[in-house]
Amino acid sequence: MIRAGLLKHRLGFCVLTKTKGQYAETTETPVEKFNLKAEVVSNAKERDQVSDGIDIQNTLTFHLRYHRRITADMVIKFKNDLFEILDIDNPNYANRELFITATKYVQS
Repeated sequence: MIRAGLLKHRLGFCVLTKTKGQYAETTETPVEKFNLKAEVVSNAKERDQVSDGIDIQNTLTFHLRYHRRITADMVIKFKNDLFEILDIDNPNYANRELFITATKYVQS
């Protein structure tokens, strides 16, 4: 169960929109849709991902209350950095809490 006192960090959930620049180049701009409070956790799941080839130094796991509008194609804005969502875990499908694993977003 999640305790409200542990939710100390503000996360902005953004959708990337493609815009064309002056010289017809396309850039992805994050547009923030909503904010939620979360706890940053470190767990064994991160250590298991080393074998999958994911760089755990740039990977964070967020623990937050359930929110149905969160999708895997969003990016998370946390401390002026963007994070790409790798995994959304809804324990026991209870719709009470979420564990979101995300890695730093690199724009292409």
